[in-house]
Amino acid sequence: MSQKIESSSSSPSVEKPEWKPDQSALECTSCKSPFTLIRRRHHCRKCGSIFCDPCSNFYSVLPAEFGYSGQQRLCKSCHSFFEQKRQFFDTDAIVAQLQLRSSSNYEYSKPLNDIGNTKNGLRKSYILSKHTGSGDEYLITVTTPGTTCPWPMNSEKHKQKFIKTVLALKHKYIYPVSSVEIAGSNDKVFLFKKYCSKGSLKDIIYKAKPSNVYDSKYTHSLKKSYSTGVTVKLMPRYGRQLLDALIYLKQRGIAFTHLHSGNVLFKDDTCYLTDVENSLLGLKPYYYEYINGKENAEVICFGHVMFECIVGVPLAEIPIGNFASVIPDNVMELLKFIFVDANRTNVSLEDLVKHPYFNQVKIEDSSATDGKLKKSQLAFVKDYCNRVEQPAVSPRGPGVMKKQASSASMFGDTPSSSHSSSGTSTYSTTSTAPPQPSFSTLPPKASTSSTNLLKSANKLSSSTDLNQLKTSTAAPAPPPPPALSGGAAPPPPPPPPKAAKDLPKQEGRNALLDSIRNPNNFKNLKKAPQASPSKSSGIKKKR
Repeated sequence: MSQKIESSSSSPSVEKPEWKPDQSALECTSCKSPFTLIRRRHHCRKCGSIFCDPCSNFYSVLPAEFGYSGQQRLCKSCHSFFEQKRQFFDTDAIVAQLQLRSSSNYEYSKPLNDIGNTKNGLRKSYILSKHTGSGDEYLITVTTPGTTCPWPMNSEKHKQKFIKTVLALKHKYIYPVSSVEIAGSNDKVFLFKKYCSKGSLKDIIYKAKPSNVYDSKYTHSLKKSYSTGVTVKLMPRYGRQLLDALIYLKQRGIAFTHLHSGNVLFKDDTCYLTDVENSLLGLKPYYYEYINGKENAEVICFGHVMFECIVGVPLAEIPIGNFASVIPDNVMELLKFIFVDANRTNVSLEDLVKHPYFNQVKIEDSSATDGKLKKSQLAFVKDYCNRVEQPAVSPRGPGVMKKQASSASMFGDTPSSSHSSSGTSTYSTTSTAPPQPSFSTLPPKASTSSTNLLKSANKLSSSTDLNQLKTSTAAPAPPPPPALSGGAAPPPPPPPPKAAKDLPKQEGRNALLDSIRNPNNFKNLKKAPQASPSKSSGIKKKR
């Protein structure tokens, strides 16, 4: 099958930066010191710019997409990003230790590496602990929602509703949560789950160790042969399990748009959804660029997971038809149904269950053991589920920009902005502004136009002699009359007027200067009387 199925959008994948040529840099990008035989050039492995040794003497591990392994040389600005990330994990480890001091059920073991993704500003760290009673290992997920949380985290009432709602979401294919705690002073959410030694579905796909760093354990190359750790024959059963869990959440009012291969745990040949709490904390989904504004967001996320399980690489901007040689025909029909038919008709999760790829799979009915939500919990889900925070917009910023952008309103060609009763202008920040006319279509105006003033000034400077402007005070001569129809030459223009001997009377400062220059006024000047010598001067003369 050689069908070409375009993906829903392009993926913002990480690409290795292009190094700037050595000859293009004569000085350091940071300190501006010139390069010499002693001061050599060094490239930053993250941004590709050229620096001297002191400005690029920083090292860190880059994501696997950059194509490097181990510590790599970075500039100061790029290294600061990784330092902030490390400080964030160190802070969460300290907060987790303080939180577990008051717990009698769990003991702090150690912080795990950066095993989870941080895409779209996701702040999650992972701590390994041990249950004091059974001795089993538990994974503590520390989430910092920050300002994205749709409900007030300083409200004890909302905290208890969140905790009870998360604990009530129980399903056969949703990984169980043992305990939920919220640190009031730091606004951090702690979720306790049993540690899954096999890791996530993403670890199975890329045959990675779950405890390794996220940026380096998921390596893939389009040049290599496509291989995955998931058995293709078992994919219908795994997909059917995920669909059953998604439908359960949908019936409770939760559209689980946070589905991706890293949020699916794999244990005993069974797939389990995890991180369901993300939908109630206002966090951005992993595939936010793909599903933003889509009605069937869960279906699109499910299609991405299925593609990654079969092909072994994430779905990016490459058309799915290019992978026809490695995708079975029945899976290709399923992907076509998700990414092509879903754009024409609203494909739902129930429609996927009825698809021939899944309708042969039989799973046990777990409705008797499913968790039930109370009315207050359902209301909490309805009010705060999938409330992704949008960037704050200043009430004046967009309005001022829109007013300045309508340059045609300065010429009276567009209606003025509406005014309130207090006299302040009001601007619309939601409706789009109509297209502004170009300057070429504007009607000509009077001399108030800056364009007309500029043209007249240039015309005057090119046709008038500078000496005439200085000496002549008379009005400029009128233009010559048009040529006669008989062909006779027009009469010559009148000679310029002679300069008058008596200058016109001036006023103000010019009149004062003229009176000083006039020699006749010197005779009329009166001599000032000499002042009588003072007593002090007389005393000096006597001495």
